[in-house]
Amino acid sequence: EQLHERKSAPPVIIVISGFSDVGEDFFFSRGAYAYFQKPFSIQEIARTAAKGLMAPDEFPNRTSPRYRTMALAEFQSSSAQSPSEGTALNISSTGMFILSRQELPRLGEKVRFTISKDMADGPKLLGEAICRWTRPTIGQGLPPGAGFEFLQIDAGSKQILDLFMREAGSI
Repeated sequence: EQLHERKSAPPVIIVISGFSDVGEDFFFSRGAYAYFQKPFSIQEIARTAAKGLMAPDEFPNRTSPRYRTMALAEFQSSSAQSPSEGTALNISSTGMFILSRQELPRLGEKVRFTISKDMADGPKLLGEAICRWTRPTIGQGLPPGAGFEFLQIDAGSKQILDLFMREAGSI
């Protein structure tokens, strides 16, 4: 947690554990990039570390730098019975990744979302996004959740988005 409070780019933190008494949510909520539990593949850890160390412009599908955040997230698609909750682990000017073990939207499905440092108080980022990819279970040491591309954000929410990115360290 202290590493991520620094204003410089946060380090890539990969957690490796032989115990299951502390779940991966604990580590991801504190900024871990990846989590591996024994048994694991050294090659997979090496690939994950290399990907984590890549500069934002080295990702082939990424159009803008991502910024680490630990904001509360709520999202709902038209097909969902109720909103799903999670944690926005990173955000950019074009989209975000939300860690969630709850119901995820289908690929290409639109969602309404609310992102906030504190859902009770403080500014909220509101908008509509489209689900571009999902990772429904822990895989390759990475957290479950979904990647969303922003479709619509009002002017007030754009200012909140800028605030999130200024406060966060680039990944």
